[in-house]
Amino acid sequence: MTRLWDSAMFRVLVAYLISTLGIPALAFFVIYPYTYRILHATPLLPSRNLSNFLLPIPQDILYGAITLLFYFVVYRPFHLRPLLGKATGARRLIMLWLCIVIVFVAVSPFRSMLTVSNGIGILTFMITGLSEEWIFRGVLTRVFKDRLGIVWAVLIVSVLFAVSHWAEFVIVGGQKPFSQGYFIALGQALLFGLVFSIIVWRSRSILWAAFLHCIADWQPYYKSLGRPWMLDFHIPWLEIGYVQIYLMGLIGAELIRFSTDFTLTKARRKGFVDI
Repeated sequence: MTRLWDSAMFRVLVAYLISTLGIPALAFFVIYPYTYRILHATPLLPSRNLSNFLLPIPQDILYGAITLLFYFVVYRPFHLRPLLGKATGARRLIMLWLCIVIVFVAVSPFRSMLTVSNGIGILTFMITGLSEEWIFRGVLTRVFKDRLGIVWAVLIVSVLFAVSHWAEFVIVGGQKPFSQGYFIALGQALLFGLVFSIIVWRSRSILWAAFLHCIADWQPYYKSLGRPWMLDFHIPWLEIGYVQIYLMGLIGAELIRFSTDFTLTKARRKGFVDI
């Protein structure tokens, strides 16, 4: 008889609850406020450059811990591989990196990005993007897809992805729990999860989605630093620039898919893809 702990679904639930309830509470309510006070209470800081350099470090450690949690509790014991986690073919890889370079050049404010604090910020957001895409669009989608099918897997994982940002809505976004603004932020995150699931499905690349996740979090086009063509939308259910990120992601996904050397049917037979 299989023990409850030996169920992939049960371990996913335990890892998810720990990573979305305990760790964010520790990060947003304890680590960040404490670090902020310490760095700004010392007279040795004539500017905020050092604080900008150090403040993302706990977030890097945090997402590393969450990724390791899912790796050792779910991924490794059940010998999983992330959904769509394998990319092969020279043309496919060239197109993937070409899309990344084009989007990065198109949206990046070069006059402000070549600084230490901005470099650390980019690194932080890339780590966040890689971690969340691997966990949600990779491992969790793998587990739910094997049991419920891809449609239900995408819907459930998108909801779990949105709920996991509860602390960010409250602390960073300043939304009161269960207020109208809170549910708007929840809807934005849900839409984000659904669109990025489509991007991963069409491109068969977690790396492409992780890069776009980084751009969406970093928001280099924000305020007056970005490119003039990046539009500023004022729609409650769409944060600034997200429409453009979605469009670039979907277009890039189709280009990456088009450049694939083998058809989806052949890829299934060779074990390169999982849907």
